[in-house]
Amino acid sequence: MEIIDQTRLPHARVLISLASGSDAAHAIRVMQVRGAPLIGATAAYGLALALRADPSDASLAAAYALLIATRPTAVNLRWALDRVRAATWLTVYMKHFYVGPHFEFSSIVDRAVRAARRAFEEGWRDTTAQQRGRVLFGVAEAIRARRAELAERIDAPVATTYMGKGAIPEDHPLSVGSAPDDPAFQELLADADIVLCVGTELGAETTAQYALQFRGRLVQIDADAPRIGATYPALGLVGDAAATLRALLERVPARKGENGARRAREVRERIDRGLEAQPRDLERGLLSTIRSVLPRDAVHAWDMTILGYWAAAHFAALAPRRFLYPLGSGTLGYAWPAALGAKAALPHTPTLAVVGDGGFMYGAVEMLTARQHRLDAKLLVIDDGGYGILREYQRDAYQGTHAVDLLQPDFLALCTACGIPNRLTSPDRLAADLAWALETPGPAAIVLRETLAAAAPTP
Repeated sequence: MEIIDQTRLPHARVLISLASGSDAAHAIRVMQVRGAPLIGATAAYGLALALRADPSDASLAAAYALLIATRPTAVNLRWALDRVRAATWLTVYMKHFYVGPHFEFSSIVDRAVRAARRAFEEGWRDTTAQQRGRVLFGVAEAIRARRAELAERIDAPVATTYMGKGAIPEDHPLSVGSAPDDPAFQELLADADIVLCVGTELGAETTAQYALQFRGRLVQIDADAPRIGATYPALGLVGDAAATLRALLERVPARKGENGARRAREVRERIDRGLEAQPRDLERGLLSTIRSVLPRDAVHAWDMTILGYWAAAHFAALAPRRFLYPLGSGTLGYAWPAALGAKAALPHTPTLAVVGDGGFMYGAVEMLTARQHRLDAKLLVIDDGGYGILREYQRDAYQGTHAVDLLQPDFLALCTACGIPNRLTSPDRLAADLAWALETPGPAAIVLRETLAAAAPTP
């Protein structure tokens, strides 16, 4: 690797050859390399050079420590070193196994995967395996095909988190969906002999505020080692999810049958029966209408609003990276700007934002952004006159409400003032009006004036 010695600029252009991790560390330390991006790139190449000379764990640890010490506060340097380390850490380290995307050292990778494979095989030998079985759980769209292939190979139902919706199409026979507050969903995970978790930290929303208790063995795949075992004890496989699943796929024996599809179907049907028993025809009807009109690969961004909470658990996501939802931050006003960003990235993909009236006011001005940049995103505003979910929380807790009813503008007039074609819709006209919006060139808006109720967990 060659760099320009920046201590000699601008008077001379001198190239320096770096042949080792130590050379790279020296160049960073004495400021022959400057600028955050270049420091990160040099450190990454330095770590690669060290591993080329000695691919052992000890060499990796020593080179990482040497390079990180050159500029301890440099964010780009640490980020680059962590990316290289995550991609190349192949051997047992601490309490987890590290698996990278490069499999030249197949004997080392065998060590890293053997424990997970043994866990699967021990589960299959259990006398209750046909009843309890295995479950794949988590997110990681990048490994969608691998996960579906592995699920089919081991005949395992696939449950997803909210942020993982669409990683496997929710009309796949092995898909359970993403309803973590429903007992049918929880029992499937709790009773399984083995749960393979891919890219999920098993956080509060995913585990019914940590009420979920696993009776079987957890095998957890994540690129970030501290996330493994942070909430539940697990056998950890640290590394690229696609690479790790590929290693498992090559080594785990196939289990043929229809038990997994039957178990997934039973969970879905039990949840459906529970929802049918609730007086929630309006909310379920809206979700059904939106799903029937949106193309399979459409982007749908959901705000922190009652219909968004319904969608997280019960809207069928049929393609990866198409269900957008602000789970981590819980941000009001997220959906409309997110839909615009998605439309800018995928200009030929239909895009819909579903927002409440309170949340929409955080980003209403972005209607002008949509017009100015010709972003052909569509908007559905659910107008119930305020913060609907907070009304429910306050009534349940205090038998009254305070500061949740909002003085709002006329949303139709506001859209018109911004040059956005708009319609007032109703539940029975929503399908036609949503189809109109999707066919209208440029941004378009639909306003639905309804008061919705949150879903209750099914029995």
